[in-house]
Amino acid sequence: MGYIEVENLADAGPVACNDGWADIGNLHILDAYQRQGIATWLFGLVAESLDLAWVDRLLEYAKP
Repeated sequence: MGYIEVENLADAGPVACNDGWADIGNLHILDAYQRQGIATWLFGLVAESLDLAWVDRLLEYAKP
């Protein structure tokens, strides 16, 4: 149906200012499953996981 990739930036290296931050690397939902709440469901799972990891900031990038 789709996938989301999220990276905890505290694990990205020795930069202490990234503690508590994560970013979305990829979010993809197959065309046949778009507009059915799959992305919302995936973000809910991510939110629960990030909360357990004490991450309170999520970066997202979009192409113009």
